[in-house]
Amino acid sequence: MEIAVASIRSPAGALAAGRHGASLLVLSGRRRGFAQTSHVQLDHLRETCGRHGHVADRSRWQFAVQMHVAESREQARKDVEYGLEKWIGYANDIVPAPNPAPRGLADPARWMADNERAIIGTPDDAVAKNRADA
Repeated sequence: MEIAVASIRSPAGALAAGRHGASLLVLSGRRRGFAQTSHVQLDHLRETCGRHGHVADRSRWQFAVQMHVAESREQARKDVEYGLEKWIGYANDIVPAPNPAPRGLADPARWMADNERAIIGTPDDAVAKNRADA
């Protein structure tokens, strides 16, 4: 069974994955900046794997993106309305992103989708975003 250690921006997850020879699961957004800063984690993973007799296999390095899908974009945005502003506040305070979401947004779901911090829409939107990255 594949075991992965989650990591956001601190090196703790990459260090633990390297120590135990586990996969690395990076929780991120879709913007290029997230992927670029995640390379630092890959460097930590490689270095720690080497010190503990493991090989850092890039194919086991995964990204997870927040996603909510519904039958329509409007429904998906409506579904995440409740609590999204509170979650943004938590995310900004606890795990600050390179491009934090402003507080008091009129439409936080639209901001999250437009700034590629989450995929909020239909299954077709999720597939299209995945194809755009391929």
